[in-house]
Amino acid sequence: MQKQVNNFETTINFPIFKRIVKSFLTSKTWIIMTTLCFVAILMINIGSAFVFVKAANPSKTAAVFLPIAIMVFYLAYFEIHYISSSFAKEMRNGVMNLEIRSGISKSRLFYERLLANKAFSLIAIVIFILLFFLIHIISPYESSKLIAIKSTAGLFFVLLFDMFLTSVLLLIVTLKSSVLMGVFGTVLFSFVAISPIMGSVATLINGKNISNLADRSLKYNLASRVNKTAAKYGEDSVIEEMIKDIPQFENGIEKFVDKENNEVSKEKLEKASFYSFDVVEANLKIGKGDRYSYNDLQNKYIYDLLSEGLFTEIENKPLKYITEDGNATMNYQYIEIKPVLKPEVKGLKTYKLMEELTKIINFDQTYFNEENDFGAEGIHNSMFVFSGSSSFYGQAYNLNRKNIFKGQFNYNKDYQKAWKASSSEVRDFLKILDDFAKSKYLTENNPFSRYNWYDDPNFSFIVDQSINGTIGGTWIQQKVTDFSWAEGMRTSLGQRTIQKIAFKLLELTVDVDEALYQADTRNDAELTAKEVQKNLAFMNAINPFEIMWKQMFNVQANQTFNLAWSRFSLSSSAASSSPLYIYDVKGYKEKDYSEGFRKFAGGRNYEEIVLVGKTFNVTLSYFAMLIVYILLGALGFWIFRRRIIR
Repeated sequence: MQKQVNNFETTINFPIFKRIVKSFLTSKTWIIMTTLCFVAILMINIGSAFVFVKAANPSKTAAVFLPIAIMVFYLAYFEIHYISSSFAKEMRNGVMNLEIRSGISKSRLFYERLLANKAFSLIAIVIFILLFFLIHIISPYESSKLIAIKSTAGLFFVLLFDMFLTSVLLLIVTLKSSVLMGVFGTVLFSFVAISPIMGSVATLINGKNISNLADRSLKYNLASRVNKTAAKYGEDSVIEEMIKDIPQFENGIEKFVDKENNEVSKEKLEKASFYSFDVVEANLKIGKGDRYSYNDLQNKYIYDLLSEGLFTEIENKPLKYITEDGNATMNYQYIEIKPVLKPEVKGLKTYKLMEELTKIINFDQTYFNEENDFGAEGIHNSMFVFSGSSSFYGQAYNLNRKNIFKGQFNYNKDYQKAWKASSSEVRDFLKILDDFAKSKYLTENNPFSRYNWYDDPNFSFIVDQSINGTIGGTWIQQKVTDFSWAEGMRTSLGQRTIQKIAFKLLELTVDVDEALYQADTRNDAELTAKEVQKNLAFMNAINPFEIMWKQMFNVQANQTFNLAWSRFSLSSSAASSSPLYIYDVKGYKEKDYSEGFRKFAGGRNYEEIVLVGKTFNVTLSYFAMLIVYILLGALGFWIFRRRIIR
């Protein structure tokens, strides 16, 4: 009876578990290594969330992978140290035999040690993930918050690593070789640590490699989502009406009026060059910055306003033109005119939606006044501010925005206003818009720009804009930051963002590229979408580095974010050549024109966009590995019982 009581007390007290936990908590080596690793993880997370995120293209790759690499190093150290000291060493010195003689079963010898192991590793992993999430979520930068929300799930990759390492080391321990365990742990850590490099190398040496494939798939994804939303609400959906409306904005100006609201005749205007309302005063003084001819005003000017989210200013902000040619000894004289839209344009559903949005947001027009520094704080947090101090083929670089999408920029606030006041159909469209905004415009300057780099900075706020010219016979050269052209605008920066991205979505929907792919070598024939998908699926399946990469970075279910954030593993800006999803275009029809309003003529240039398939099944890979690791662990337990404890 007394023996049964002693066995029961032994069972509920977990003596092996307590002894091992106590020994580790008092181990100077473990304390030092744990402290160093977690301080490193803490510093990297702080740097990622508060410092590096201010880069023009913040690197999600570095933000997620570097903490994982350190955690993998820590787990490799811990598992080798733990299995060596708590299993191998205690087998050799007879501790386990003494435990058996004290009445502890062979099974308990194993699972109490394993329980202590997992208690340490799981607590460490939870702390690691919480540090990553909390540090990024409390950061004032929207990019950091988005990394926290969308990337934290990928950190659970370290759970797989920990399970794999434990399972294999428990098998190796049967050989009673601490050296072999150390070698294996080191090799496995190195394997994970070099995965970005080897993943890149594997991509580069793939003869079927297609550059920026992720961006191309993203375009198809966005167009497909818009199409599905339109189909959900039928032929008379808001999306279909907007697509039909856009061409009708061309030639939509009925007349031009002066400051006194008097109509200005065509004869006075047709030979003039026109300056849009974003041309700064310093350029006007030297007669520079004209952008439109009279004929351009009925198409290019209207299209530019639509694409920049500023069509709501067409009757509010004036155009300027020079009354006389002027010369080097006199100042230029300007006349202001304002367009008046045709009634049929104002009757379009798209126009009414923009006007309704203006009323919903109810923007305070005094925001862009001199007392408020012309809204400079909000402008610097927007996606409309550029630096004029450096350029690439004449295109101004986007500034490293410190707090984009937050603060006085108010995109989120204006988006929520629009969401609450909208129908279910418009809400579905706004959800696509928000995903596009947060996944691409937040981390890239100008996604899908005409030059694949930066669009012309029309209607943008330029910091240190270079001004060169002659005033009164004197040559001037200066840098100017002038946001005063926004004074009196009725369109908030948040509303402008919504309108700009909405128009971009419609552009992407009506005009897509044919789904034929050609490898970078240029020697191969064009591939179909299905051939690309099969090739990538095969390459991903046989490339362990790509498997790890996908498991780290493609855990979330949102296809748009997966594609938008699918980066070449050694770059924060180059789109991946191995995205998770591949699309095909059915019934493609090439258009004669792909610029301006003609892009919308005839509607979509295809019949359907379909998802061909995934290039890697992340969920299945997790389940498969989980089963393998459980089987390895079970095998280790069986060998432990049969061979180690006699």
